[in-house]
Amino acid sequence: MQFDYFYSDPHYGHGNIIKYCNRPFRDADHMTEEMIRRYNDVVGKHDAALWLGDCFFNLGLVERVLDRLNGSKWLLRGNHDRNVTDTRFLNAGFEAVFPMGFASFIDDVPVRFSHYPYLGHSNDARYPDRRPPRERGVVLIHGHTHEKRRLTHNKTVHVGVDAWDYGPASYDDVLALARRALR
Repeated sequence: MQFDYFYSDPHYGHGNIIKYCNRPFRDADHMTEEMIRRYNDVVGKHDAALWLGDCFFNLGLVERVLDRLNGSKWLLRGNHDRNVTDTRFLNAGFEAVFPMGFASFIDDVPVRFSHYPYLGHSNDARYPDRRPPRERGVVLIHGHTHEKRRLTHNKTVHVGVDAWDYGPASYDDVLALARRALR
């Protein structure tokens, strides 16, 4: 499967994330509506988006939000996606649910998709068993950190919404960053 967009950490329905990450929204409802708009402004109905976790903080929004978003959606679970069954996510609109990261390619660049960055990437030392190993010549594409930087000092590509104006990252943008990370 080739993905047209990558998307991580929207935290739909999570009012406190606005304060924690200095997001420019009045409240959780405003954030949800604005992120749906920004998503649909770039993702077309025939596009495919890989979500790299931490989608819904308010589980009552799962079906209501997914139903309003364009394209096909594929989920790689994050730490905040644990209280929803695969069946519910699939019935709500995801094409597939991946429990852990996986290796693939973006064009000719070998990549690993993971919700989590490498251990030691930030001050957050939680989930050491879920963090991917460093692989020479493989670019890690991840979410989780809520950083504003897209290309990190560890030569990883961060696709969390906090780095992408609260919308998805395009295939072409991620490919360009992944190529830079290999240099």
